[in-house]
Amino acid sequence: MIDEVKIYIKGGNGGNGCISFHRTKVNPHGTPDGGNGGDGGNVILRTTFDKSSFLDFKAKPHYKAESGKSGGSNNRSGANGANLILIVPLGTIIKDVNSNIIIGDLNLLNQEVTVARGGRGGRGNASFVSQKNRYPKHASTGENGEDKTLLLELRLLADVGLIGKPNSGKSTLLNRITDARSRVGEYEFTTVDPVLGAYMYPGSDRHIIFADIPGLIEGASSGRGLGFKFLRHIKRTSLLIILLDISKGISGIKDDLNVLLDELSFYDQDVFLKKRILLLNKIDLIKDKNEIKEVVKYFSDHTGQTVFTCSALNGDGVDIFLEYIFRMFETDKV
Repeated sequence: MIDEVKIYIKGGNGGNGCISFHRTKVNPHGTPDGGNGGDGGNVILRTTFDKSSFLDFKAKPHYKAESGKSGGSNNRSGANGANLILIVPLGTIIKDVNSNIIIGDLNLLNQEVTVARGGRGGRGNASFVSQKNRYPKHASTGENGEDKTLLLELRLLADVGLIGKPNSGKSTLLNRITDARSRVGEYEFTTVDPVLGAYMYPGSDRHIIFADIPGLIEGASSGRGLGFKFLRHIKRTSLLIILLDISKGISGIKDDLNVLLDELSFYDQDVFLKKRILLLNKIDLIKDKNEIKEVVKYFSDHTGQTVFTCSALNGDGVDIFLEYIFRMFETDKV
């Protein structure tokens, strides 16, 4: 997944103004009739649902809008250059590399932002006629279009972010509750790209979008593993599900939870402060149900947060926490 790319863009140059005189037998000096040049086209970014990465921009990083045409005789203005519209994924953030200013945050379908304006067309000599200068013999050249180097950054638009260490069962869970098809394996980092899935609660037309973020390890916020590259995708989420492997026992779960929370805190305090629930997965590996109750009580008391249990593999407990999440969004408690 290419979720960050630099591109160079340039608005079209304005067309030059024309120097021309319409001469007749009775008017040998001629009447100035040079037309104005056309304006250069703008570069515009527009969002779509049909793209999910910047792969095409990686292959072609330079873009220029069409320049305006030069003016002509007989007061003919040059044609304006066509705008260049570049299609980007929904959730694109646009930054000017030189100023580091955010130009746009595109989170609506078909949203547009002009990122480079075309130059204005030059004036033909007909437009310079005045009482003091009835026969101007000069015209102006068209302005150059704006040029910029942009950083495009994609932040997925999801309601819920699934956070967990590698092999905690995030992909299995996402596949069970949504129409996503995340890759699942018995080894770490089977998910190497964020994956989105939509869940619709029975009897409702409300979709909840889940994002499976590649597994976080200690040091992810400073670049280790795969997490750092994709942590940005949970910035837009309203709720985080911290997925933990209950088969590791209280000590192991606690260690994993501390690592995950530390990485969220190191990365971004706003992300760390998002509303979250704990979901203890793989209860199918625990035969003693009292042990499950003890673990739930411990972490409920230890964190003061809502704790659920489930088996993403066989579906036990999944409906319970899904109903809870749906009610949260239905009542705007996230």
